[in-house]
Amino acid sequence: MTQDKEPIRKFRWGIQVESLFRDFRFALRGLGRDRRLALAAIFALSLGIGAMTVIFGVVHSLMFDPFPYRDSNRLV
Repeated sequence: MTQDKEPIRKFRWGIQVESLFRDFRFALRGLGRDRRLALAAIFALSLGIGAMTVIFGVVHSLMFDPFPYRDSNRLV
């Protein structure tokens, strides 16, 4: 029983990877056809990545870095 499961799992993994590459090729062809859509997608991704970087920096500095005061763990 276990001998049969291993080849089936490997086969399914190969199908999933092939499907993923096929989807990427389809998306790149679609973005290549319409330049405005490609620019809008790049702009949206860069705006989102930049915003998340700023938010993470603020949250990290407020929540995880210690305050520059003596006995800062006793502050309320």
